Amino acid sequence: MISDPGRVITAEETQFLNEIDAYPSKDLPQILTVKQAAEIAQCHENTIYNRIRDGSLKAKKFGQNWRIRRSDLLALILPDVYGN
Repeated sequence: MISDPGRVITAEETQFLNEIDAYPSKDLPQILTVKQAAEIAQCHENTIYNRIRDGSLKAKKFGQNWRIRRSDLLALILPDVYGN
């Protein structure tokens, strides 16, 4: 979903989207663990926890484990492409 259809996607965003498409054989789960989210975002797991804590990344806690919707992670990483 592109929030601004007239916006040109940058080369960096295109590369990132291609990497997402290649992430484990194109089978990205709809629901991610913190570890998976950090791998996709190419950041440390603590960064994901910080984004959950500050409210910029929606997540649900199941027992002691957080789960993140793929669409919420992508909206955080590329808001102009995936929007809210």
